[in-house]
Parts: sequence; structure tokens; C-alpha cells
Amino acid sequence: MSFCRPNSWRDHLEEISAERGVSLNVVLEADSLSLQTQIVSEGGAYALLGPYAVDASSKQRRLRSAKLVAPVVTRHIALAMSRHGSMTLACRTVMQVAREIAKSGAAGLGRK
Repeated sequence: MSFCRPNSWRDHLEEISAERGVSLNVVLEADSLSLQTQIVSEGGAYALLGPYAVDASSKQRRLRSAKLVAPVVTRHIALAMSRHGSMTLACRTVMQVAREIAKSGAAGLGRK
């Protein structure tokens, strides 16, 4: 199960699988995380989800998760801001919080 194209996360997963000589068997494309987790909870499919999606889904449904350790899959975030006008307190706060989360590993990177 994967996100619909075009999608940078899907492209990244395909690059990693090609480098490792593994072919992905995408049986369904859905941009909705809730739809992906619902289908996975019914069985017969797997999804690669980020830590927040796993936590939310585990609380609502009977899902089990496992950390993907080989290959390591690095996720990137981007924060876009307008070049026009001054940076607001909200923008500066979001930037600071995002940096703190990334540095601390609190985004689920250290989980088992």
C-alpha cells in the first residue's frame, strides 16, 4: 500500500528498493492515512507509516507495528515560509519546535 503518485515519499521508497534489488508490490494507492490504516487493520496488506500515524492507528485499531531497521529509511521535513513580509512569532516558534523535535529524536526515531 502506498501513497498515490506523484509523491516524494513514494519516490524515495522506490529508490531505496531499487538500490537494494527489491521490488515493491503496491496493491493499493491511497493518500488518506486513515484509509491506509483501516485496510491494513483488516489484513492482507502492509503500510510504511511514520511514528505519529502508527501511534494514532494503534490507539484506534488493533494494529501491530515493527520498526524498519534494514534498510534505514530517512524521512525529511520541509518548512516553507513566504519571502515577503516579516517572520511572525508563530513561524519562529514552529521552526524552533521542529528543530528541537528533530534533535531530540522525540519524533519516534528512537522507538523499538
